[in-house]
Amino acid sequence: MNRWLLVGLVAISLLLIFGVWYKVTFSMDRASGFEIGTEDAEVQILIVYQGSPYKNRMIEIITEHYFISDVFLKGIDIEHLDLINPNHWDAVMLIHTWEVWQPPEEIERFINAHYDPLKMVVHTTSGNGNRKMDSVDALTSASVIDSVYTDTKRALEKLDSLIHR
Repeated sequence: MNRWLLVGLVAISLLLIFGVWYKVTFSMDRASGFEIGTEDAEVQILIVYQGSPYKNRMIEIITEHYFISDVFLKGIDIEHLDLINPNHWDAVMLIHTWEVWQPPEEIERFINAHYDPLKMVVHTTSGNGNRKMDSVDALTSASVIDSVYTDTKRALEKLDSLIHR
């Protein structure tokens, strides 16, 4: 009986170690908040994202795209999503990673409560590049840095179509 107890404890310990390693290795960084433009701009866009080299490059491309436009861009980390009222924004862009076979809880709650395909662009990244919530018309990709420009241009086309309708 003691042998089985020892085997069980070792198995549980290995699972815990694997879980910690997985979380440390694959979890997203906290996104840096930013504001570009003035709040009295003609168009107000909120970008909610997670930090990673791929997503940070997406944000750089998006801000370059709108830099000379009369657009106010505000970027926040997904941890602040529960504080957001999407009705205060002309468009909302959500950029997140599919983690452990599901979207982050904050994203799922927000989409379940507020999803509006006429106001929101959702870009989901995953290992295989095709995961997304079933009820969402999302753009999907893998976080491949060589594809970030093309992926971001697709997202910008969708976002531009929302704010110019």
